[in-house]
Amino acid sequence: MFYESNHNKSIDLSSPNRSAAEQSAVDTQTASMALYHYDGCYFSAKVKKAITVLKLKIELRDILANSRHGEILLKHGGKTTVPCLYLEETSERPDTWMYESDDIIRYLRERFECP
Repeated sequence: MFYESNHNKSIDLSSPNRSAAEQSAVDTQTASMALYHYDGCYFSAKVKKAITVLKLKIELRDILANSRHGEILLKHGGKTTVPCLYLEETSERPDTWMYESDDIIRYLRERFECP
């Protein structure tokens, strides 16, 4: 259970029980995602915990440990606020930079949590 930052409501997450084929399909989808974060950031930790609970393989890019990640975040995302979930461009949408931890968790839950 995660508490939304701006509300006293919780975001329930359950760990999905996927087959190997289903997990492989999810891994393929998450290969085009990256989470910009830094250790010690509470909001980044919330998102990283959700990624673990949902069994997602999303690349973690620490902006303090690697200044290049911070430069990319600023240049393409427009600011260095973390956490930021980067979704690579597809035929269905342009590159997307998602910033709010609760929005990121909600998006990942809706997209990857098993019914």
